[in-house]
Amino acid sequence: MAQVAPEPGWLALERLLRQQQGQIAAIIVEPLIQCVGGMCPYPAEYLQRLAALAKEFEVLVIYDEVATGFGRTGTMFAMDQAGATPDFLCLSKGITGGVLPLAMTVTTNAIAERFVGDPHTKTFFHGHSYTANPISCAAAVASLRLFEAEHTLERLAEPMRVFHQELLDFAHQ
Repeated sequence: MAQVAPEPGWLALERLLRQQQGQIAAIIVEPLIQCVGGMCPYPAEYLQRLAALAKEFEVLVIYDEVATGFGRTGTMFAMDQAGATPDFLCLSKGITGGVLPLAMTVTTNAIAERFVGDPHTKTFFHGHSYTANPISCAAAVASLRLFEAEHTLERLAEPMRVFHQELLDFAHQ
């Protein structure tokens, strides 16, 4: 019996967006490596296709870079390799070098502008316990300075590129 190759994820996503058109508000992905699902890598081209589909179906894109940000994929953020910018970017852990809890949610100017105005009706009513702690913010500044002073990204780029390629090769065996 002949084996059938699995359908590429972006085709399944396109079918879902067509079937549920107008019902899906956003797509959340961990860029380049689906960490929660068992360290499942995928090529940057998938994120480019995802961005095109999201635009076509008027769906927001959220990159969860909690596990992939701050050099863990060879660039400061995995999205730097994708050639596609999300509508929201979720960051945590690596901001402080893993020393203290801190998180942030970043969005585009177009989305942020929708929350400008009367604080009772236009506030972006979202916050979490790991936001804006002064000690954690100081640790974040120190961590970012170390990234620069120690040329961390330059040192990690090639080993992380090779590691990602090896994960991709292993996943496709």
